[in-house]
Amino acid sequence: MHIKLPEQLETYLQTQVNLGLYSSTSEFVRELIRKRMEEDGKRHNQAFYNYLRAGDEAAARGGALPLTGENWKAPLRKLCGAWKTDDDAERRMQEIRSDFDR
Repeated sequence: MHIKLPEQLETYLQTQVNLGLYSSTSEFVRELIRKRMEEDGKRHNQAFYNYLRAGDEAAARGGALPLTGENWKAPLRKLCGAWKTDDDAERRMQEIRSDFDR
């Protein structure tokens, strides 16, 4: 893969490498991508958790069905389209709930 950067960004990137903060420009880019993936995951988890919490709160008020069993699978797939099976979605839901309940 080759990426063309404006001169200002290329200079900044090379400076980071020259200062010894990164061993190569590729290492710098890889780290940026990893950080972005982590941030996206956190945002995604928070959005999903908020969705679950809102559903639980609505159910407590009698305004909606609780997010259990079949009730959560369709919204979950819509929110998290990468999950192909119910098992994938259920595993992830449990992981997210346990992360936020700590």
